[in-house]
Amino acid sequence: MKVSIQKTFPDSIHRYCMWHIMQKFPAKIGPVFCAESRFMEKLKKFVWSSHLTIAEFEEGWNAMLNEFGLSNHVWLNEIYGMRKSWIPAFFRDNPMGALLRTTSRSESSNFYFHHFVQKGDTLSEFYMCYESAIDKQIHENKKLTNGDTCVTQSITEKEIEKHAAHLYTRTMFYKVQNQIKVSCFHMSLANQPIVVDGVNKYVVRDRSLNDKLFEVEFCFSKNDVCCSCKLFVRVGYLCRHCFYILGLWGVERIPNQFLSRCWLRNAEERFCTLKFPDDLQSSNGHIVKDTSKKILTEFQNCYGKVSNHIEGLNFMLEEMKCLNIRIEQKFHKSVVTKDDMLEEHFGVRPSGASSVLPPLQSNNKGSRKRILGPAEISCDGKKRKMKNCRNCKALAFHDSRNCPQKVQEASKPEGEVNEKIGEKTKAVTIRKESRG
Repeated sequence: MKVSIQKTFPDSIHRYCMWHIMQKFPAKIGPVFCAESRFMEKLKKFVWSSHLTIAEFEEGWNAMLNEFGLSNHVWLNEIYGMRKSWIPAFFRDNPMGALLRTTSRSESSNFYFHHFVQKGDTLSEFYMCYESAIDKQIHENKKLTNGDTCVTQSITEKEIEKHAAHLYTRTMFYKVQNQIKVSCFHMSLANQPIVVDGVNKYVVRDRSLNDKLFEVEFCFSKNDVCCSCKLFVRVGYLCRHCFYILGLWGVERIPNQFLSRCWLRNAEERFCTLKFPDDLQSSNGHIVKDTSKKILTEFQNCYGKVSNHIEGLNFMLEEMKCLNIRIEQKFHKSVVTKDDMLEEHFGVRPSGASSVLPPLQSNNKGSRKRILGPAEISCDGKKRKMKNCRNCKALAFHDSRNCPQKVQEASKPEGEVNEKIGEKTKAVTIRKESRG
């Protein structure tokens, strides 16, 4: 695989998984030795550190092997010979080189696409499943972005921190916020700055890394900053040392050239998100759709390269105007009329005015709604249910408020009503006595 990938993708970089290599140390050296000694603790400081240079790593590795008497260990010498393929110090100059140190990122991608793709899928089926997976990711991202109304809490109350909160996603903002916080409490200047051709060179002491020194260059006219730790090259956001120098100069916003699109909230705008109808009015609709997406993607890529430069934007605007004129001259078409469409479909162009008019609209059977009666309106068009009347003790469509017997009693003279009430009271008294 290594040979074939190198031939097909000559610019690719082959790298070993650090996690799998570190898991082999106890088995190769001895579990008891690794558990009782501090060998693994010191080893991790040199292996996993991204701030060490190549010379610092090699010096620390050799000193560590001499300390524990492992200079002649065969497997350790073999691993040391392959250090260019797995030690982070050798990937400091590669863009985003610190993100792919283990296979966990690719394994998470495989786990996600496993829900959409099967082993027996053809190439066309795989392409459709891949588009479905990407569409789901875009939908979930939009749902999270639109529903994310929580405002992250500031720690330092700096304007540059508030600016980062509006730009980065929440996960990435916490990482940037940590760099800003450390720059406020653990940084100091080791000596006076040196100015060479408008570039200020600083030596910053980082107390969080055992007073390690880092060189930072800052150009105020270009708003450009660079650090020897190369964190921006490795992961795509500024380091604590750069934030410290920007704070000394009173910079309140992160420069545009140091905003990696992949970590921003609007990261998907760099790709084509235009939606096309499923049934295009042509036999080669899928070709039109794919070509349109490629055109818009190229346009967004060009805009992303010049979005931070006024001269680049003006150049792109002039080129777009020239391209628009050329397209209009080559593919300009006159306005298509109704007669042209009829001639294209039937082969005959209509002549003169048409005397045939469309028929008048008529009301067909069932086109109007039936008028509902008061009973249907009162019960909302549903079948009425019978109720137990507490007055007459009967199961009927009325209750005690509108009981017919109650209405009749109200219309009788007052004497008859009192006699009837007395009879009811007497009957109730007899029942109670019989129960007693």
